[in-house]
Amino acid sequence: MSPFAELFHRFRKDERGVFLVIFAVLGLVLIATSGAVVDFSRVQQARTRAQTALDAAALALQSQVSDGAAADALKTQAQALLTERMNDSSITAEVDTADPDKATGKLTLTAHLVVPTYFAQLVGIKSIRSSLLSEVIQASSDLEVSVAADITGSMAGSKLTALKDALKTTISTLIKDKQPPDVATYTKMAIAPYSNGVNVGTYADNSRGALTAGKTITAITGMTGSVQTIKSITRANPAVVTTVDNHGLAVNDYIYISGVGGMTQVTDGLYRVGTVSGKTFVLRNSSNTNINSSSYSSYTANSGREQECANAACTITITASGHGFTNNQWVYGDASVPVQTAKSAQVSSKTTNTFVLLNSNPLNFAVNSKVHCTDYRCVYYRFANHAGGTSTWKATECAVERITATYASKDTAPMTDKVGIQYAPIDGIYQGHLTSTSWPYFTSNLDMAACPTAVIQPLTSTKKTLTDLVDTFAADGSTAGHIGFAWAWYMLSPNFLTTSGPLGTQWPSSSRPAAYKKDKLVKALILMTDGEFNTYYNSGVPALNSEIADDDNRSPGDGPNGNSLAQAKALCLEFNKSDYKILVYTIGFGITSGSAGDTMLKECASQPSMYKTASDSATLKAAFASIAKSLSELRVSK
Repeated sequence: MSPFAELFHRFRKDERGVFLVIFAVLGLVLIATSGAVVDFSRVQQARTRAQTALDAAALALQSQVSDGAAADALKTQAQALLTERMNDSSITAEVDTADPDKATGKLTLTAHLVVPTYFAQLVGIKSIRSSLLSEVIQASSDLEVSVAADITGSMAGSKLTALKDALKTTISTLIKDKQPPDVATYTKMAIAPYSNGVNVGTYADNSRGALTAGKTITAITGMTGSVQTIKSITRANPAVVTTVDNHGLAVNDYIYISGVGGMTQVTDGLYRVGTVSGKTFVLRNSSNTNINSSSYSSYTANSGREQECANAACTITITASGHGFTNNQWVYGDASVPVQTAKSAQVSSKTTNTFVLLNSNPLNFAVNSKVHCTDYRCVYYRFANHAGGTSTWKATECAVERITATYASKDTAPMTDKVGIQYAPIDGIYQGHLTSTSWPYFTSNLDMAACPTAVIQPLTSTKKTLTDLVDTFAADGSTAGHIGFAWAWYMLSPNFLTTSGPLGTQWPSSSRPAAYKKDKLVKALILMTDGEFNTYYNSGVPALNSEIADDDNRSPGDGPNGNSLAQAKALCLEFNKSDYKILVYTIGFGITSGSAGDTMLKECASQPSMYKTASDSATLKAAFASIAKSLSELRVSK
């Protein structure tokens, strides 16, 4: 028989009572000892919860330290927060002390925890006490954060309202009321609202370069008399013209008519005067034959104008001191007469101070008005459009992408490579070509403002300046997201701001960003969009494949640096480099999962967790709040 079997046999036959008593005592100790493991596990779990709750209370109350909050008041508030977060009446959790240090911004809380036991009390241990300590100090890093905010047409209505609310809350969270010298660290924010471009306002000349100004016309020869408004033109044979005032014309005079509405068959042309009677005259062509206007369209009252020519060719000579134009160069007359849109003409027979206009509408040029060059970087820009014609547009206050591929995705200073100029029709409106079904947030003809009215705000610590800007947001236009991304970066970049030369003073001194990777500095980008990127430029004009404009409003060629999405990806690859040490957060508002835009935003964020998605107003606000909390979170020191 084995030793164990023999021992068991003896135990079964043993009838002595002493052994039974000893076994009972040992059993009690064994149960208490084994149960203590459960008790101590419960204590440890409660301690973890209590420490987390105490840390949260310290974080919540630390901001009151700099305001001089009393220790007793802080202790009372900390106790309320601790009790609320523990939410367990069987456990005693009490704050013992609250010690605020205004000089350093540190708050120290001590507390103790009492947890009743279930098993250890069998051996006289009725509860277990544990001490807690939490120290929170003011954030020790400066903060510079820049936001690219999508204010395109698709953001209209409740979406834009949500964005405004979310940004205002973010501003309130991140920008501290106390700034140096009252405290050791600063917090600053910049905002770049964007749609078709980014409105850079007064910073335009320092980033795009000053545009070539027009020259003042001091004299015009070749026209005589004053410009007369045409009241009516009859649909008859011959056509009879009536002017608002006495025209002073005589039979066989040469005149030029322009600006006619309705009866466009007679606009922008050279004519001769037939029979004259008071304010009327018969209209003849340049060959002196009566005009039969019976089949013409109806004239729009007071739309046209006429002026007498000094010669049969109606050739005019412009005097503009030191104009600098060359023969065959196209120029643009900035006419002073509001009813007529000025047009381009070519230069010929130029001298230092004069030139003759070819193929021109003479009425588009007036003494004391301006005559402009029409090349890229002039105030006006004449280009071949996709419809096969030409357009002459005017520079807006918006900046677009750089033209030079070498610098397109860099934060290079404008002194080395200027940013792009946006041009638009004279009225500032791009004529759309998309369907209202696809783009219901536009008007019926899908026209859109070329340049948003909201202007960039470089880094500032003034909350009101930032919130006032947010209040100016108006939804319009399409999505040139790469331009918004670029300008959010430029306002964080010490490289974009040079220190000398005509392009060296982009920002006020208080808005100048600190050096990259500076000690105790956090730089962050928050890049937000609600749509796929669809707008980019070719020399300041919407590129051929931009999805925003009709053929008259697009260049015949694509952008030199790829489409908007490709340019955004290149920018993301660049500013995520360790050379800059920038935290990049991205927010997709209503972005289709798995789409090109969704993938781009996910890859652009510094970490996958730093890409936030939102489907409605509430989740958009939550996304911004999560980022703001991450950036503003204070450091728990113990």
